Amino acid sequence: TLKSSDVAHSVTGEAEADTYLRMSKYSGTQGGAAIVAYGEGGEGVYLHLNLTKAHLLLLRPICGTIKITKLRTCGTCLLT
Repeated sequence: TLKSSDVAHSVTGEAEADTYLRMSKYSGTQGGAAIVAYGEGGEGVYLHLNLTKAHLLLLRPICGTIKITKLRTCGTCLLT
């Protein structure tokens, strides 16, 4: 869990107001990663990749799954 006194989101039913990122195991039996971000504005997660050999990525098959879920808040809770 990452926290900052600069953050004060309202989803306190899920995490303390100063939490901006939480990482945990996604499944207790199969692993995976759960990354949950909390924010006050429009951006929840910003990913920036710096690749020096991006052309090599095109030659390799892409395997795996990325699931992106956007939730909106209702006071201190999350709605799907």
